[in-house]
Amino acid sequence: MLLEETRNRVQELLQNLKEKGFRITGQRRIIVETLVENQGSHFNARELLQFAQKKDPTLGFATLYRTLLVLEDIGFVRQINTGEGFNRYEAPGRDVVLHLLCASCGKITRFREQENKLRVLSVWAAEEGYEISPQSVQIYGVCSECLARNISCRTSDSRARRPL
Repeated sequence: MLLEETRNRVQELLQNLKEKGFRITGQRRIIVETLVENQGSHFNARELLQFAQKKDPTLGFATLYRTLLVLEDIGFVRQINTGEGFNRYEAPGRDVVLHLLCASCGKITRFREQENKLRVLSVWAAEEGYEISPQSVQIYGVCSECLARNISCRTSDSRARRPL
């Protein structure tokens, strides 16, 4: 994302928070900036904290976690459950994002050529009278590395990785 575009997106999100009655603190601003600057990444809370603490070493885990909950409520952050025992977070932007998640190792891969796949999804939804809202779609399978180790969908305990 370009610097100007990043600044504009940060301002837009902070304004959205303010309009919904949330205070805009310096630490909240840093968290939003960090998410926007790394859009498309899939952080867990600890990883995000490490990035944000480069800007403010006093930023604590509780502040980060509360901010993530607020950002999730307004639709800016989405949780991805990879079955690792903790959630990952993404700032998906304004589109539908398609992910493949390995049910064995937890690897997250974004589909290539998402625009073509999204067009098909939009057509299917329109046929049923729907418009698709921004979201993260997770499709579980087994990645090529795990397949090379003779782990298949049948041998992987994919139920342990899938959110209920």
